Amino acid sequence: IKAPRDKYSQVVKVQMDAGVIAQSVRLVLESKIPQEFRTTVVKSMLTPKDILTIAKEIAGARRYVLQRFQSAQTLEPEFAVEQSFPEEELLKLKKQLEKIFPLVVIR
Repeated sequence: IKAPRDKYSQVVKVQMDAGVIAQSVRLVLESKIPQEFRTTVVKSMLTPKDILTIAKEIAGARRYVLQRFQSAQTLEPEFAVEQSFPEEELLKLKKQLEKIFPLVVIR
């Protein structure tokens, strides 16, 4: 999940109906198959509040992963200068998210 629904088009830089994302999330959650939702944390695009909004939008998930953004692994040159949240901020978010999800991972 790249962003909260209200910021999705802005973050992916493509105009789209974020309702499609909500529908996909619902289908995955209702399927009862093992699942993992992930968000790559790019500091310039997401705030801690955005992460908590995403969490509400995927409530019911069993596993949520916050992925540190790795600028060395990007295919887009414009992202080479981007950064993830500082470790302390990721750990603080993890504690908040553990109130919502059975398993929260930072990778």
